[in-house]
Amino acid sequence: MGMSTSQRTVLAAVAAAVILLAGCDSGDGGSGSGDKAQSAPSAQPSPSASAACEPELGTCRGDLVAGTYRTATFRPPITYTVPPGWSNGIDLPHNFLLSRPGDPALDFYGGNAITIMSNVVAASQKCDDRGEPGVGRTAGDLARWIDRLPGVTATTPRPATVGGWPGFLLDIQLAQGWTKTCPVAEEPMVPLLQTGDPAQFHPTGIFLPKGGSNRLYLLDAPGGGNILIDIIDIPGGISLRDYLPAVTPVVESLYFGA
Repeated sequence: MGMSTSQRTVLAAVAAAVILLAGCDSGDGGSGSGDKAQSAPSAQPSPSASAACEPELGTCRGDLVAGTYRTATFRPPITYTVPPGWSNGIDLPHNFLLSRPGDPALDFYGGNAITIMSNVVAASQKCDDRGEPGVGRTAGDLARWIDRLPGVTATTPRPATVGGWPGFLLDIQLAQGWTKTCPVAEEPMVPLLQTGDPAQFHPTGIFLPKGGSNRLYLLDAPGGGNILIDIIDIPGGISLRDYLPAVTPVVESLYFGA
């Protein structure tokens, strides 16, 4: 079965910021945080793997009507609410994606999106898959590391809560004059975070490309582990400032757990 236009857009959006890392080559927004009631909102039943998605994208739903939904495969489960015009393009154990297929798409970079990952670690600045040594895995550890990371211009991490889970929020973009890259890209970039995913190649990584910007929520999960919510502004796409009014209500609707 061939991919729909919206599925191709989703795949391109993923390619913009979610990649497999390997060997390296040298060379202020609104608050956006939201508290959530401790009881899960009522959601439509989770889908099983179906024609809505290609097998490598998991149990995602594809294009959505306005409403409240729950992930089928991502752990911990996520309940989320979207207005009209959104699509769920990935639902894998450690990787979940929401985007608007109607947004402009730009070749490799696709369109703006919300990607959520669990149990992320600092990405190796050598662009290999071992992770960056000496960096802790709490939300605070990762936020402070990104704030000081060469090649990244960041707002000061500030406290944020999503779905009742505490952490930090920061907005980032590539520093002017940064020239280093990794073999997966021709343009300057900085590897940020990565997570292993048994349903994909290992690891899945997030990078910051030239001309793009991101809003990162790094949250501590109860009992250990973490969650990354990454609002992606792709190079040349909708600016982060213009994208946030549409994205923030979706982020504030998130609830983690059964």
